[in-house]
Amino acid sequence: MLFSRVLSIASAAVGQSSQAMAEGIMRGNSNNERRAAPGDGDDLWNDDGFGDDDGFGDMIMGGLQMFSDDFSECGIDLAQFIGDDDQEQDPMAILNEMKMSPACTDEQKSSMRKELLSFQQCSGYELMELDEVALTAVLGAVMKCANSLSLADIAMMDISTQCAEAFLGNHPLGKALRDVLLRPGETGDCFLELSHNLPTCTVDLWPYPIDGKTIQAAACLSSKLDQLVNEQCIEGLQSLDACLPATSDEITSVSCDSYTEECANTESMYATVLMMMPPHLRGMPLPDTCTSTALAQNLGSVVERYETFRSVCAKTGVATWTSLESNSGSSLETFED
Repeated sequence: MLFSRVLSIASAAVGQSSQAMAEGIMRGNSNNERRAAPGDGDDLWNDDGFGDDDGFGDMIMGGLQMFSDDFSECGIDLAQFIGDDDQEQDPMAILNEMKMSPACTDEQKSSMRKELLSFQQCSGYELMELDEVALTAVLGAVMKCANSLSLADIAMMDISTQCAEAFLGNHPLGKALRDVLLRPGETGDCFLELSHNLPTCTVDLWPYPIDGKTIQAAACLSSKLDQLVNEQCIEGLQSLDACLPATSDEITSVSCDSYTEECANTESMYATVLMMMPPHLRGMPLPDTCTSTALAQNLGSVVERYETFRSVCAKTGVATWTSLESNSGSSLETFED
């Protein structure tokens, strides 16, 4: 369960920080004021106060602190990890968080099995299987990406189809990552249910115990990605509304580069990511929750224009995502006769 918690905390932290970071960098938002940092002077953005060490760290920590309430709701005292105005960083915080809950009774074990099975039926993947293979799967994916990259890929800041499949393909890690990216609304409900119903006790298994408290916190954070992704995506669509042409008919293969560049330089971090992804992943489908909210906020025409942009200007990426979603990509081979 350690990987699940680390992945969920990292996903929530990076996701929840990115919007605040984008606002601070691109708009000087008053909620994330720039602070001078005692870095070594080699700033990332031309001596603007964000150094490449302390300054950049301050930016990330400032973004995280804006969402400390979300972490608190999931039973995680963020201040003990990063510190704040009232509390110093606790170097023992990680070890304290890894301490196990009391052992489960037989009744609690039965309840835990029931809830994990219910999550599997809801989400479509088995959480324990993901935990068992995730760390080695990430290492294997890095090896496959390194092996499949060509000089041309590196020059174009691209990745190979094999690399995309290694991280996002037809296997437990790929399914989980695609759910986070494309179906946060659907899987968010599954995680929320798990966080409410799982008993807070420990089943002592090898190679690591199943700690209900740890899974609860990870599931709670994962359930909050839905709202976060939705907010950033809607902001991204509003930016795309301004940079894409007024009608889908105006999006042609000749104009792709200019629209890609213009939309990549908007104030929305989400729009920038959509446009600046490697060619083999560019044109990522919009998340489920974003599409439904866009229709309710009269942004349906933007969704249509983005879909046209995908089909005209991001054909390679669309083919990759279609393959990944249909599970037609190569699955992991087994070492058996």
